[in-house]
Amino acid sequence: MTAGRSDPPGGAAGEVPDHGDDEFRATVFDESFVRAASLQEHSAAQRLEPGTVPVRPRTPERRSGQRPDRRQPRNGLAVAAVLVTAVLIAVFLGNSGLRPTVHRGAEIVPAGSLLPLQPPGTVPDQDTGDPYVGSVADNYGTALILPEAAAVGDWDRDQVIDALMLARRYVTASSLTPDVLVAGAVAPVRALLTPFQQQRMDRALRPGPAPARASTFLVRFAPGTVELAGDGPRVEGTFTVEQAPGRLTVLARHRFAYALVPADDPRAAPSLFRLHREVVLSFGEAELAAGQVSLESVTATAGPLDCADPADAASLRPLLAGQRAAGAPQDTSGTGAGDDPDPTPGAGAGEPSAEASPGAAPRTAPDERPPVAPGADGSGDHPVEQGPAGGSEAPDGLDPLSLPATGASLCGVLADG
Repeated sequence: MTAGRSDPPGGAAGEVPDHGDDEFRATVFDESFVRAASLQEHSAAQRLEPGTVPVRPRTPERRSGQRPDRRQPRNGLAVAAVLVTAVLIAVFLGNSGLRPTVHRGAEIVPAGSLLPLQPPGTVPDQDTGDPYVGSVADNYGTALILPEAAAVGDWDRDQVIDALMLARRYVTASSLTPDVLVAGAVAPVRALLTPFQQQRMDRALRPGPAPARASTFLVRFAPGTVELAGDGPRVEGTFTVEQAPGRLTVLARHRFAYALVPADDPRAAPSLFRLHREVVLSFGEAELAAGQVSLESVTATAGPLDCADPADAASLRPLLAGQRAAGAPQDTSGTGAGDDPDPTPGAGAGEPSAEASPGAAPRTAPDERPPVAPGADGSGDHPVEQGPAGGSEAPDGLDPLSLPATGASLCGVLADG
């Protein structure tokens, strides 16, 4: 008899230790258990093949009668339901009063008037080297100058600065931009107007009657007829800021001078076209936020023009050097004053007056004060009511652009200056 135990520690072969019965008593290694395993061990022969691993993943087979896993489709439906709910909530809030209030700009049809100034004789020419030398525009500048900004009423300083900047942009675009003046461009001006006034401007630039005239929105000469000479337009004037009920108003009073030559002969002697323009611009919170302006009114006098031209034309047709208005008296004295032996008092010395030209409206009664264009030096004749900037103010109710485009019309006389 050998010493020690005759059986291996784990018991005789084929026998299960007593403690193993307790460990695997609840486990049944049937066929379904094997099929449900997520890993399958390769056989010894398979593991000898190159590129193999000891185990491989496997898809558990679905038992007979077992329902498929529908959790993924259900998750997709839940996500779709959340998205639909979010869209419905957004639509509800958009149609309700819970969203922020969007302020629209005021729908203002601007009032406009233009008094054409007709030369009494032939339009004089200017110096070719410097068209403005010797004229009142010789002291004008080439850019617009803004005043010092300060709070006005309910509007703080930043809002006043924004209004002044927009006003300068509009005046520059509408009265000083070469593409607008002589090339027929409208986009620089149109982009600064409110959507309502953009439509009015589009209508004014088309033939036929319109609520507002083209000259109200911008200054432009008939495209293809003239070119700018010299170093560009000259300007001088002021900006004034005031408070209106719920609005901020900027009044722009400026005098402009344009040296013009024929488009087909740029070497010709230039002539001087003068314009006095008073623009009232209105701003609310909507306009300031959008960077737009609302035109309230525009009052202008301009010449030399032929008073026989239609008052509602989409562009101005200035008289150039050596030209004269239709029906103007012949100048035989060489002074450019015409044949009238008794010129209108105050019409000389560079002071244009509202003397009736051929075909003009009848003179006003003695107790009425006729409109008079400001003189080239900023002064006016005695019938003029002087405003804060020395400009003329027409009597109440006078709107030259409200008169018919043909027949009788108001016209001023542009004297040399």
